[in-house]
Amino acid sequence: MSPADRARLDDLDRFWDALSSGGWAAPDALDPELTETVRWLHAGDVTVSAPPGTAERIWQRALAASAAVRPSHQDQPPVGANGHSAVIPRPRSIAAVAPTARRWALTHLATAALLALTLVSIAVAFGEVWMHSADERSAPGDVALARGNAAHTGEMPGPGPTSLPVVRWQAQLDGPVVGQPAVDAHTVYVAAGNTLSAVDRTTAAVRWRFATTDQLISGPAVTGDLVEVVENGGTLHAVDRDTGQERWQTAIGPMRFCSSIPVAPDNGLVYVSGTGLTAIDAATGKVRWRAPAPIGTGRVGRVSSPAVADGRVFVGSADGSLYALDAESGEVRWRFAAGSPVSTSPAVVAGVVYFGNDDGTLFAVRTDTGSLVWSAKVGRWLDESSPAVVGGRVFIVSESRVLVALDGATGEENWRFAVPSGSETWPVVATGVVYLGSKDGTVHALDAATGSERWHFQLPGQVESEQPAVTGGVVYVGDDWNVLYALGSAAGDP
Repeated sequence: MSPADRARLDDLDRFWDALSSGGWAAPDALDPELTETVRWLHAGDVTVSAPPGTAERIWQRALAASAAVRPSHQDQPPVGANGHSAVIPRPRSIAAVAPTARRWALTHLATAALLALTLVSIAVAFGEVWMHSADERSAPGDVALARGNAAHTGEMPGPGPTSLPVVRWQAQLDGPVVGQPAVDAHTVYVAAGNTLSAVDRTTAAVRWRFATTDQLISGPAVTGDLVEVVENGGTLHAVDRDTGQERWQTAIGPMRFCSSIPVAPDNGLVYVSGTGLTAIDAATGKVRWRAPAPIGTGRVGRVSSPAVADGRVFVGSADGSLYALDAESGEVRWRFAAGSPVSTSPAVVAGVVYFGNDDGTLFAVRTDTGSLVWSAKVGRWLDESSPAVVGGRVFIVSESRVLVALDGATGEENWRFAVPSGSETWPVVATGVVYLGSKDGTVHALDAATGSERWHFQLPGQVESEQPAVTGGVVYVGDDWNVLYALGSAAGDP
């Protein structure tokens, strides 16, 4: 930070202190470079119109912020009485305001404008965006939901690094990373220990933290202005995407070893499983419906993470079945008997749902009727991994140590890749490359067509239940040493 930038921050601090305590602060003293703006505003005989687009949003948030930080004083005069109020309503026409009131209106109008302009200039100087609208936060390369989407296909926006990556940055968190981070245009949201953290995508600075009572069991989901995460005690939390403040929480019952991922398709509901399946209103946190029996029965009542597609919710159960339920009502549409508990999260592509059972068989079933398309024995068990289905192939980790690729149409095996140290990571795919972690901390990048390894990168801790998020040329992945990494191509590489 340059001395000039440091001085501007100090000026801003002094200005806020004076204004919030009810004292006088000359706007011109905030930043000499903006004197002409102040003089223009004080000229009076002009009509102030709201700046369009982003400038308007910055203006409104600056005004709201100045009101929020102002302390309450019992002896403080009413708004507008002597000009000490931090915020006054913006007049439609400055010329129409009485002379005395106009002077103070202009002063505070100038103050708000200068504050907004200063925030923008500082943000530009440091390459940091402090305030983002919903449109500015979102981008085509977002990873808003685990597994890439509500259908849990495992497809990431990509691209990933084109060669052996380097550590762009790393962020120390409050516990072992759990599940897959969510990524938007400016922020990486990550569950670690009992804390959900928002990490700046460029600088690795932690913007906010939200702590829960119990350990978090899966990665977060981002829906609109909310970030949702599930704790082991059986509570779904929804926090504000910008501030980390909790909006609501809903009890969904004890999780019983199930690492359920909250799934939020574009229908206003969030689906979470544990000892059953629950649909929750995303705006209010109220329960819309709970799955009827026998879902959630059988061995410890465990239910897989759900996938949502084609107006239905697909979920595996410990009673040895895959269920398809109506997404709006929760009514069971069909049940497929898989012969042993279904712990893997289903993946849905083009009218077919793919899932495995604990005995090592992978199934492809039609989403409309529940009729079998094909089945393939790929190992002795499949209770730790869930399939990714991208580019006509199905990728799943068998027996916690072998990544298997099968033809999505026939179930014929294409290739295998052995992971000597073992892997319980659910594979993800981005632009023709499969990514998965392993118990010795290695992140592997494999050619999706052939299974040949393009590169691997060693992290200090295990990458076991942690899943990579791949977008914008970077792999975001955490380990059990409480660290989130951004792995990208070295400088100069394409």
